[in-house]
Amino acid sequence: MERYRRGLKPWEHLDHGRPYPDTDTVWTGRLSVKVDGYNRGLRCKWADGKTQTIESLIPSIVDGLELILETKKIDRENREESDRAWREFERRRELAKKRKERTSARLEFSQALAARYREIQECEAWLTTARGIASDMPSSAYSRMVECSEQRLQSLLASVDPDGIERQLNEKRLFPEDGEDELFDPLGEPASPRSNYW
Repeated sequence: MERYRRGLKPWEHLDHGRPYPDTDTVWTGRLSVKVDGYNRGLRCKWADGKTQTIESLIPSIVDGLELILETKKIDRENREESDRAWREFERRRELAKKRKERTSARLEFSQALAARYREIQECEAWLTTARGIASDMPSSAYSRMVECSEQRLQSLLASVDPDGIERQLNEKRLFPEDGEDELFDPLGEPASPRSNYW
């Protein structure tokens, strides 16, 4: 009795929960056919009524089941098509992203090449004067600096050799031929997906 004085109901001290079931089953003798888990505005339940029996509804049930199955098939095909279209859109967005990265890489390559050409011009201009001075000072630090600059100039000239540049461009796939561009999208740039619908 101590339990009841604390405000507990008589059945709450039992371990198995409620003393009654959640639902009751009442046998009415009426037959029914129901398709669970699907609605979409289609008839999903047929039952005995006052003037009709389930047996008389068999053609209607068969037609209804066929309609449900056909609608499910159409829904599945629509989902598959939507998924395929989304995957294709994502693929095109990835191509657009890679094209953008390639454009940046092209710009960096061109700028580095232009910087090398400028350095070659400056180095050649300086060496034109420095060679004469170095020849007057054969074993000096100045002549060794000129010798080092000559080596640097030769390295720069080798780096701007057209064959070498062609090889680098082909290795990096910066300017592929039109028919061989794996990033080409015949549909153009994909539109950005909408994030807000209001």
